[in-house]
Amino acid sequence: MDLDKTIEEIKQTARREKGRDLKPIPADFYETAAAAVKELESEMMKNGRPRSVEYKMLEDELSSMVFDIETVFMKRVGKIVERATSTAFTNSKSGLLKKDYDKLLAEERVLYEEVLSAIGKSRDKQIAAIVDDHDGSGAVSHAGGAGSSATPADKPKDVDKKAQVPSEKQKEPEKAASGSGSIANMMNSPSSSSSSPSSASSSPSSPTSSSPSAKSESSANVINEKYVSVRILKDLPEFMGEDKRTYQLHANDVVSLPHSNAQLLIKRGVALSIPGSSEGSPES
Repeated sequence: MDLDKTIEEIKQTARREKGRDLKPIPADFYETAAAAVKELESEMMKNGRPRSVEYKMLEDELSSMVFDIETVFMKRVGKIVERATSTAFTNSKSGLLKKDYDKLLAEERVLYEEVLSAIGKSRDKQIAAIVDDHDGSGAVSHAGGAGSSATPADKPKDVDKKAQVPSEKQKEPEKAASGSGSIANMMNSPSSSSSSPSSASSSPSSPTSSSPSAKSESSANVINEKYVSVRILKDLPEFMGEDKRTYQLHANDVVSLPHSNAQLLIKRGVALSIPGSSEGSPES
């Protein structure tokens, strides 16, 4: 055996296997590598001087060659397992391409088939009952699979679209609630208002009624109709007022706000009441 040539071929093979593609190697690659290892070990024994320079060189060369042999094995095994896994999860029946299959050693072909079989068996035991009952879009298959208790005819054809698609009035509170400041949240909270929208929309009481409930409803309606002019002291997140209008205010803005909203901003120290401001409709 030309030991130096064999060592160089092993190095070149290890270098080529660092790529992703499968590379052909001689059918007797590992037998030749094993023979080279034994020959180096024999030369080291013949030398018999572990502290000598020649012995150290042979030892380093042996260590390097063993590392290269292991690199070739591990890289090829990794590629084989990767291809077997890909084949199993794409439900491909063809396996490796013929050009790649021909590059495998006999033992590597056995490894490929065994890995592919092991993955298939594990899949059948663990997830086949789940995955096979669904089509590619994730929808439940109704061809007798598990979980198909209802057919399309059993399901309501027209789901309440009003519940799915929010109206413009529903979108506005959501938009207002997305503000990062706590003030916007308080503006939209029912507890921050002096009256609720339900009180404003309640049926009007009789003009001659003098019951306490009639008076409270009348007062709530009056409050909701009042506007107070204020000067804004700092930028505020967008919020919805008691009048169902969306406000986006900045420092030094002068604006007419619903009474309850204005009072809350003043109380929080982010707005100042303008003396002598009149009640009425909001500024445009």
